Amino acid sequence: TGSSGTVYGYYNAASPTNTLTFSGNTFSNCTLAGSSVFYGTFLGTNTGHTQLVNNNTFTNITGGSGATYGIYSSWGGSSSAYTNNTVTNLTGSGSVYGIASGGTNSQGGTYSGNTIRNITSSGASATVAGISLAGSSSGATLNIFNNKIADIGGTSAMTNGLVFGIYGPSNAVPNVNMYNNIIGNLTAPAMNAGNNVLGISIPSNSNTINLYNNTIYLNASSTGANFGTTGINLEGTSNTTTLRNNIVVNKSTPNGTGLTVALRRSAVPVTGYSANSNNNLYYAGTPGASRVLYYDGTNGYQTLAAFQGGAGI
Repeated sequence: TGSSGTVYGYYNAASPTNTLTFSGNTFSNCTLAGSSVFYGTFLGTNTGHTQLVNNNTFTNITGGSGATYGIYSSWGGSSSAYTNNTVTNLTGSGSVYGIASGGTNSQGGTYSGNTIRNITSSGASATVAGISLAGSSSGATLNIFNNKIADIGGTSAMTNGLVFGIYGPSNAVPNVNMYNNIIGNLTAPAMNAGNNVLGISIPSNSNTINLYNNTIYLNASSTGANFGTTGINLEGTSNTTTLRNNIVVNKSTPNGTGLTVALRRSAVPVTGYSANSNNNLYYAGTPGASRVLYYDGTNGYQTLAAFQGGAGI
């Protein structure tokens, strides 16, 4: 327990150039208070260091008002892999992340086979994410696949936060492959914001993004005056994005100016949306002005025919 400072389950911020294998460890039943920050695993080494983090368990962690992380890497070589870990029952009053990379020099790598569940925050403006790759930058290919992410969200105290199944990468990576992930039950019962619950959200960069065979199910509701949700959120037009064989079901209840959206982009031009995209299944409930298959920041398309004809996709 603690009321301030930073608590680490495992900490490595040296400058090795070999391979670290961190496997088979369990961190559980930790309770912090005040402004405490918690890292189950903190890896802040260097880009010549291969980090192999696999088959670890992080569970029953209660953080403070500082950020709470299950697995965190701020550096790491392109062959690093974070696989088959279980991160469950993490909560706090600050931002809470199951798995995150936060350094601008992380060099891609693999995130696969992880189970991430029951990640929650009571912070009014906190961010909660199953996987957040905000820090991955230029390097080799980034692969995110076969992860199971569920029960991610805020309590009734969160009114203007952000909830993600998977977010990122927010910096340039030559190739990003995101496939065979299952995401469900993202919640924010008091959120008062138009687009703050998102299954997969891809920031705008000059990246090649391949989203294949992902399954997303949302069924969120809120007492907030304005409430909107999105299955797949594509920011900007600078990425080249291909979507194939994804299943996106968004049955969430929109409020006020909010929309229930299967696929959302932030610009009307379809620049960056690959013509190779195909065979996706989108559902946003009974078609209506506030329940649309596709939204481009200006226009909402309620049916497949309208989506293909009006959006030109």
